[in-house]
Amino acid sequence: MKRKKIVVTVVAILVALTGITAISVGAQPGSPLYPFRSIVEAIQGLIVRVLNLEARTAELGECFEVQEICDGTDQPDCFGMTEDDLMQTCGLEEGECHKGIQLCEDGSWGPCIGEIGPTSEVCNGLDDDCDGEVDEGCDGQCEDGETRPCYTGPPETRNVGECTDGTETCAGGAWGACIGEIGPTSEVCNGLDDDCDGTVDEGCEECTDGEPCDDGDPCTTNDICAAGTCSGQPISCDDGNVCTDDYCDSSTGVCLNEANTNPCDDGDPCTENDICTLGVCVGEEDPLVGTLCDGADSDLCPEGTYSCTDGMIVCSDNTGSTVDLCDGSDNDCDPTSADGSEDPLTGMACDGADSDLCNEGTYSCTAGSMVCSDNTGDNTEVCDGSDNDCDGSIDEDWPNLGNPCDGADSDLCQEGSYICTVDGLGVECSDTTGDNSEICDDTDNDCDGATDEGLTCWTCSGLKQDHPDVCSGHGTCESQDTCVCESGWIGAECETPSA
Repeated sequence: MKRKKIVVTVVAILVALTGITAISVGAQPGSPLYPFRSIVEAIQGLIVRVLNLEARTAELGECFEVQEICDGTDQPDCFGMTEDDLMQTCGLEEGECHKGIQLCEDGSWGPCIGEIGPTSEVCNGLDDDCDGEVDEGCDGQCEDGETRPCYTGPPETRNVGECTDGTETCAGGAWGACIGEIGPTSEVCNGLDDDCDGTVDEGCEECTDGEPCDDGDPCTTNDICAAGTCSGQPISCDDGNVCTDDYCDSSTGVCLNEANTNPCDDGDPCTENDICTLGVCVGEEDPLVGTLCDGADSDLCPEGTYSCTDGMIVCSDNTGSTVDLCDGSDNDCDPTSADGSEDPLTGMACDGADSDLCNEGTYSCTAGSMVCSDNTGDNTEVCDGSDNDCDGSIDEDWPNLGNPCDGADSDLCQEGSYICTVDGLGVECSDTTGDNSEICDDTDNDCDGATDEGLTCWTCSGLKQDHPDVCSGHGTCESQDTCVCESGWIGAECETPSA
């Protein structure tokens, strides 16, 4: 078993060196691996000698007859080796493929260690699939946009006479049609080497100027002789389609219109990257068409789709602005805006859970619900001329406020009105005029409903003695019908000024 472990270790080293071999053999001067080429080549020789161990045993003469084989019978051979010491090569040695090594284990050959097997062929100058051929199937591969000269006519006519190269362009990893080349045509009498054989106008006969003739070219018409040469007007094969290459078949005179893959304009402003396809100009639809979009509103919600109208990309979202309400949802599709930031209640005055109706707080959005910040408690009504509880009524708890009233005197005259007390908790009468006593003036002075009651009154000139107009207002009624005039007045009723 110790010897087997040594063999396995050697095999592992050889496998690693095989990988280095595969990499460094292709190294060129200047490569970091180039100095290892000679070492690698020596290692390759060593590997071959190790892997040909079985062949060497055949050269050992008599020992060959007792050579150990991998059959499960562990009998030492003439060298003392058992089957656990045996190994053999395996796999393919072709192209990029390299053999590996198998070890005998329990009477059968183990897995192929270190083998490099075939892979799919790629265009890299190597035989990747190890079939003996390099880069098969890679003909014609190229880089998109690359161009090169081309010619599809007989090789001996290339660049002879009127024959010239065309250009082919790489598209989709393959060379396209040869565009612009001129191949050989039937020789006509025009002073040119039309069939590109190195001879001009062979077989042509002289013609009479001005006379109809045949120039031998099926792709011309109205042939006529001029200056001894017969020539005609080229047939027009232009079909007006930019997506076809139009030309006349020089052997039949038939116009051919072959589809091309040239860039074009399909006339639709809503397409892009227009290109000829099967003789028709086809454009690609703008990638935005049909995708979701947001219109000219304040929200960010994609509530419409893009379409192309008159060459312009237009969004169908005409839903208007979706405001962010206080409901725990992102109504305006703007993750940066707070919930309820556009709710009409946000910031409005509000009344809390108290008995008054006063808006002493404002609404704000909390956890998807509107919350009022009014925590001031109850505002009760007091008598002060204000609507303390904000119910729209002032001092409504005192219905007699402002009504007439009589003060604390002996008369019954309402010479005051009910006013609020200083503490605002009630009302009181403002009458502080004192007593109004009854006098002789035909008036109910004490407001008890009777006039001059309990008095003995005189009259002068029909007015009672205490009437302000008695004795013409210029004297006093001292006794019945007797006026005592003030200074400066005379007469029975003091009606005449004295001289």
